[in-house]
Amino acid sequence: MISTHRLEKHTLNTVFLNGTFMPLEEARISPLDRGFLFGEGLYEVLPCYGNRMIAWQWHKERLTQGLQALDIKLQYDWQQLQDFCQQLTQYNPEPDQGIYIHITRGAEEKRFHGWHNNAEPTIFMMTFPIPTLTEPDFDQCKPLRLGLEQDLRWRNCHIKSTSLLGNVLHFQSAQQEGLNEVLLLGDDGTITEASTSNVFICKDNEVHTPPLSSALLPGITRRIIMDILDRHSALTLQESVITQDMLFTADEVWLTSSTKGVVPVVEVAGKTIADGKPGKHWLDTARLYFQHRFDY
Repeated sequence: MISTHRLEKHTLNTVFLNGTFMPLEEARISPLDRGFLFGEGLYEVLPCYGNRMIAWQWHKERLTQGLQALDIKLQYDWQQLQDFCQQLTQYNPEPDQGIYIHITRGAEEKRFHGWHNNAEPTIFMMTFPIPTLTEPDFDQCKPLRLGLEQDLRWRNCHIKSTSLLGNVLHFQSAQQEGLNEVLLLGDDGTITEASTSNVFICKDNEVHTPPLSSALLPGITRRIIMDILDRHSALTLQESVITQDMLFTADEVWLTSSTKGVVPVVEVAGKTIADGKPGKHWLDTARLYFQHRFDY
């Protein structure tokens, strides 16, 4: 049963928790929740522009795969979950929002490493404002400076798990160095992804992004950009291993994520990428994303 709890439409900081829309300050979760005790949970972040969600089907697909991997069975069907997301954006007044979906196995009677499948999953959702996406140009662009570190996370990075300690430590390391993000190196020394983003490089009219594996997240914006390039661009796209030499000799480097879209990188590990300015292919790709994002 879906309910509201002393709630008016357009109440600031409205969230969804286990069937109820409520003010954020009234949301409560059990300390025995296995998401809190063991990090057994998944999350998704969907960009929503003008109350239109981007790539819901692909976010649903990735969340489904994660739920199956963790053996978590939802108490709602996917149409209900989509409806909850849409309702939540209507309660919160920002025109452009990120929708955060957080699902854990739920609370059991005692702390025990194994689970018994007798808990009802905890479903928490909230929204947060994201920058309005406008037609990209060089003057508006704020290019990124990145660090480069050995990946110290676990080896199930393809699951969008809430166990983000490794990502947090990598991202914080970059922030403390005055950088925007950090690129991560796999065990073989090749580039996998950034701590919160996927990575693309461009060289001689060819775009490369690392192939999917357990070492990186199958980003939805990554998937959108790949499809857009395939459909609307003359650039050649390849999923291929990216070595450090390829990275530092690239004409352009980009990051993609649900809240960033596609953004240019001009420096990695203190080394300037090409001429140190956003590239033409980034601008063309960013404009294509702006034009076609509602196709997904």
